[in-house]
Amino acid sequence: MQVANQRILIIENDEDTLFLLGHALRKSGYTVETCTAGSGLVEFKHKLPDLFILDKDLPTIDGLAITKFLRLQEATRSTPIIMISAHQIRQKAKRTGINELVIKPFQVNHLLKIIKKYTHTASEEIEA
Repeated sequence: MQVANQRILIIENDEDTLFLLGHALRKSGYTVETCTAGSGLVEFKHKLPDLFILDKDLPTIDGLAITKFLRLQEATRSTPIIMISAHQIRQKAKRTGINELVIKPFQVNHLLKIIKKYTHTASEEIEA
């Protein structure tokens, strides 16, 4: 079951975390694309998603810099961004334009609830 064809792009450098998140989201019905670095996003090598999940600590370009870039682009200015981080960076994340910050370690069910908060409205409109 697709969740109203909601596309999520996960950028996470830890391959185990990336695999687990991708699997959980696909199992929940989302269309998921994954990658381990943000450079492809900045070069527009990915189809634009309905929601981004970014790790803060990425190689080359960190999640905060990617967020600043996304917020400057017309096509992604209002796309929800969930950041996952092992660091307490709540204030910095908010100033950058992150919609939600999830601190590692976290429960996948907790992340799924947050994702639903940003994708449920579109899903319900399609079902109606």
